[in-house]
Amino acid sequence: MLSERSAELVDEAWAAGLGCPVDLVRTPGAHLVPGGPGLQASDAVYLVRIDDAVLVYCPEALRPAAHDVLGRGGAAEVFSVASVAGIAGGRLDEVRGPAWHGFVDAGCLIADPQPMGDRLSPDDDRLEGLRRACGDGEWEEPASRSTGVWPTAWRTTAGWSPPGT
Repeated sequence: MLSERSAELVDEAWAAGLGCPVDLVRTPGAHLVPGGPGLQASDAVYLVRIDDAVLVYCPEALRPAAHDVLGRGGAAEVFSVASVAGIAGGRLDEVRGPAWHGFVDAGCLIADPQPMGDRLSPDDDRLEGLRRACGDGEWEEPASRSTGVWPTAWRTTAGWSPPGT
């Protein structure tokens, strides 16, 4: 379970990535967001569901369609491949997800007495090798390294734990 401060950091990371106010992250309903710098450079439709909130990013040209789709239902109805198709005008080149993102406090991580892999620090050259092996399309972080809050599973960095754990 996350501490209150860690939950705040997670929400701040989502808000920064989505380009929206922190208090919108958990506001029930479906909300169109402007996207943070990483999303604004993307030609993708991106939906995030956090509790009873669905936050939707799409390029400017698709915003009229997004308004129509968001007006058709609540969070449960909007968080669907059909909604993404409706926003994208039926053009779905690739669907990634849904993907579950979970977070834990670094203090909750328990070291395995007999680890089966190497622990990598953020500056370890092997981490860059993993990133290159995955390719840019597969290498995504749901939270900033600077927050101190880490995803429970990074398939691209299996065996890696944040420093101090």
